[in-house]
Amino acid sequence: EPVVEFFVDDPDAVTPDIVRLLVRDGADVVEVTRQQHTLEDIYLKLMRDTTEGSA
Repeated sequence: EPVVEFFVDDPDAVTPDIVRLLVRDGADVVEVTRQQHTLEDIYLKLMRDTTEGSA
C-alpha cells in the first residue's frame, strides 16, 4: 500500500484540507495517523541521511 507522509507546523489546521484534496483527486484514504518524533529519532535520521549521502 502506498504511504503518504507530510510534515506541518499545525496538523489540526491543515490535515482536514489535505485529506479532502486527496479524496477529491481519487485517493482512498484509509487511515490518518499523527506521529511525533523524539529528538533522538530526528538525530538518528539525520545521521543516517548524512552517511548515505557520503557513500
